[in-house]
Amino acid sequence: MIYFDIEKPSGTYATVWEVKKNDKGFVKGRVGTSEKNKETGEYINSNWFVTFSKSCSEKALTLNPKDRIIIDKFALKHPSFKKDDGTYVDYLDLAIFHFKKVDEDGNAESSAEAPNAKGTKFPKPTPPIETMKASEPEEESKLPFDL
Repeated sequence: MIYFDIEKPSGTYATVWEVKKNDKGFVKGRVGTSEKNKETGEYINSNWFVTFSKSCSEKALTLNPKDRIIIDKFALKHPSFKKDDGTYVDYLDLAIFHFKKVDEDGNAESSAEAPNAKGTKFPKPTPPIETMKASEPEEESKLPFDL
């Protein structure tokens, strides 16, 4: 389970199980998240394959198994590829763009770096219609398809 609340964007807590650089130079790993079942009080665990982005890959290589992190910026991907035998394989991958390490006391490290939004396209805000002015005066002539 990955929990994100837009009203309280505090990040998602995860436990690191493995981090390593693969032969193609990508920093990959496995993390676990959990959710408490309110009825039974038991925790439901989820495990994720993760890819650390270039902006946080060096920091990720300093992580050890059982370290706790707060994931601040991520993308959930579902890639598929064709194997040599012609069959397709797909899996969920959590691409992590920014995270903070949690210390033994449960406090997140202070991070001077902000999540990198480079490459993210957000639409420009549109001004309210009342403030917009017509660029040319409108003609009151009939359109060609008007009868």
